[in-house]
Amino acid sequence: MIEGEFVPTDEFLCRKGSFSMASFFSDLGKTFQSAAKTIQKKTAEGMEATRRNSELRSLRDEQKKLFAALGEAYYTSRDGEGGKEQLDLLVRRIDELAERIKAVTAEIDALNDKKRCPGCGAVVDLDAKFCPSCGAKMPASKQPEPEEAPEAPRA
Repeated sequence: MIEGEFVPTDEFLCRKGSFSMASFFSDLGKTFQSAAKTIQKKTAEGMEATRRNSELRSLRDEQKKLFAALGEAYYTSRDGEGGKEQLDLLVRRIDELAERIKAVTAEIDALNDKKRCPGCGAVVDLDAKFCPSCGAKMPASKQPEPEEAPEAPRA
């Protein structure tokens, strides 16, 4: 420090408005609040992904059981005892499960900011132009539309 040099003190800075402990702690509080909201959002997203993955496992287990039942029903229907209705019912239920599995898989991909290759079914980033597994050109991703806030009633 040079003799006679003016060094601003905290008291001087506070009076001049360039430094305020209150604004420092306010900014720090806002930073912590923002971080807490981010953590809360990520935790909720993780819980939702876990729930969807559990649902997907359950659907696939049910599908395997239905495939086994379909095979058994086909085998027993060979002797001509009208098993066609049971076979049709099982096939319809398997088709319904396949559609639900596809929907849940798409929801999981969306939660993870991913999409599926239409060629090979590989999981790829949303912004990918080509599939890294098979090289197929990826369709353009739909950008989520911003939500419009409802208009305030006019007096």
